[in-house]
Amino acid sequence: MSWKLTIKDIVKYKAIFAVCDKDHDGKIIAAEKRNIMRTLGKIFSDKEFNEKKTKENGYLELDKFLNLMADIKTEENALKIEQTNLINTFAYLDRNQNEIIDYNEFKHILTMISKKFCPKEVQKIK
Repeated sequence: MSWKLTIKDIVKYKAIFAVCDKDHDGKIIAAEKRNIMRTLGKIFSDKEFNEKKTKENGYLELDKFLNLMADIKTEENALKIEQTNLINTFAYLDRNQNEIIDYNEFKHILTMISKKFCPKEVQKIK
């Protein structure tokens, strides 16, 4: 099974799981998952939480918990990559390197990347 977690992550999540597994039967009450997530700094909206909720017998076993954490970590990594790409794209488009894409830079971008925008249409955006 590929969890996409580092050994350090697995050790950390197993320790957290063990603390919550009061009777040491290898499963925790699914209702406690929200508290575990908050402890880890993961705050979900009700919709997100319900999407990630385990519905089997009201329990969450270690392997499912680790898979859940791997999914969350994958989502977080994807978000970090997306943010980095956005920052890099902005920096590339900010030809003056003044942290502002001014009208002339924006106009240049629109007319270079798309033949759909003519200078008159770009002027309307201003």
